[in-house]
Amino acid sequence: MLAAIAAAGGSAVAGALSSADAAVYRGIETDASAAAFTSYPDATMLDHEGRDVSDPALNMSAFAERCQTSLKRAIWEEERGLPPHLYVDPLDGVAVGERAQPDDPRIVYFIGVSRASGAVIASRLLLALHHSSHLYLVHVDLKADPAVYAQLADLTKDHPNIRLLSTRRLVQWGAFTMVLPMLDAIASVVSRNLDFDFFINLSDADMSLRTNEEVVGFLRRYKGRQFVQVHAGNGEWLQRARNFTGAHVLVECGGYGYVSLNDTHAIDVGGGAPPIGTGSSCCFGRGGPVVYANTSRLHLREARAAMTAEAASRAAMEAREAATEAEGEPASEAVRRAREAALESLRYLHTGSQWVVVDRAFCHYLAKDERAMRWRKVFAARFLADESFVQTVLMHSPFASTNVNNNLRWIQWPQQFGDPTPYWEKLGWSFVGGPTVINATEAPSVFAGPFLVARKVDPLVDAEAVRLYDGWMGIKLKNGTSRVWLNGSLIEQEPLGGWALQQQWAQQQQQQQQQQQ
Repeated sequence: MLAAIAAAGGSAVAGALSSADAAVYRGIETDASAAAFTSYPDATMLDHEGRDVSDPALNMSAFAERCQTSLKRAIWEEERGLPPHLYVDPLDGVAVGERAQPDDPRIVYFIGVSRASGAVIASRLLLALHHSSHLYLVHVDLKADPAVYAQLADLTKDHPNIRLLSTRRLVQWGAFTMVLPMLDAIASVVSRNLDFDFFINLSDADMSLRTNEEVVGFLRRYKGRQFVQVHAGNGEWLQRARNFTGAHVLVECGGYGYVSLNDTHAIDVGGGAPPIGTGSSCCFGRGGPVVYANTSRLHLREARAAMTAEAASRAAMEAREAATEAEGEPASEAVRRAREAALESLRYLHTGSQWVVVDRAFCHYLAKDERAMRWRKVFAARFLADESFVQTVLMHSPFASTNVNNNLRWIQWPQQFGDPTPYWEKLGWSFVGGPTVINATEAPSVFAGPFLVARKVDPLVDAEAVRLYDGWMGIKLKNGTSRVWLNGSLIEQEPLGGWALQQQWAQQQQQQQQQQQ
């Protein structure tokens, strides 16, 4: 079954499923789904205090019904060996122009939009990065204000190389639906067999620090490479994240909330999780409430196998670390790097930033290769899949050696300055778990950095930072220069990637040459 779906580009077509099953798999025809799920009994679902969420007194009936439907869908898909469905947009009417130079890379940009200011920021991304030879695919979260979609539809209607994806998803923070719209876009361009070189994902919290000419000039040198940040080491926050994501398997509840399956402890958000029913944490960040269910119908074998393999890899890493410590200090920096590389080679699941630059060949792998589809089944059942899916697929693929471990993004996290809770409390619930918002004071230094994109920007939090950006980028676009006078001060921008990336690139090439000898 999986191979047949792979041959069809990830869609349940060409005889891979019956017409009735295909309708259920698409998830759009509610009557077909309801009929298919009638044979599955409701599971008992408990909240963090051990109460049945179907109790009308809890006022959670709609949420409970949504969770039941999502759980039944997961059972139905598992019984048929199906990965999460990808919606392939036919891209009817889409057209791209000729490249300015024959060796210029053609880029597919994906922009995810969900915020009230989404059209404001997306329009700036399109202005800075636009060229007729590129394709721009925009996904608007189904929860977004209808006015945002209308604004973007009006903005893009006269541009055949800018497309609002026709199928919109309910995107749930911290869940695999953070990844799926991007995979929809990738599957769409792969199915269309579009000639392109790179795929770059962006959001409506990003501001481009580069013009199209800068991006094209930079990527021309890196065809066949990926720019994906893959974490190394075991810092406190990184280890907590890995422990957290490895502790539970789950089902998303249709855009908000989760069912945590066959667990005996509540979700651990730090400091350990007491047994369910003892007043433990009720929710996961902005992802919504978590309920708990035991069922023998859903096994999530791939996800649980990954958890077992990850535990084994951690044990192997700890044994290697203990052996290294027993040997004393490494004799040289080269030996230290070699030991670190050997340690990292034992890691099974990888983490990093969700913001990536990947090439066409890897996009085809993500959309069509059976191994990538199995990873989709793993991460559909894991927390924070957006910060692990691409990294893990890449590092277990034939493309691992093509990666440049740098995502070219400026991102600043509040936990870099201590406990992030006061910062998130100050900005509000919708910022929990996210990076800091760029303010007007720090904006000029961000503009000067060697990055492709900076995030997070929000005009509803600091409109002055956006006004400064408009002035700075306007001069860049007009004059084609990285030296800009803004409000009496000179901003001299570093080259994209900076000297550090050039050194990293040289070291990586040297290591690959040594491995080939």
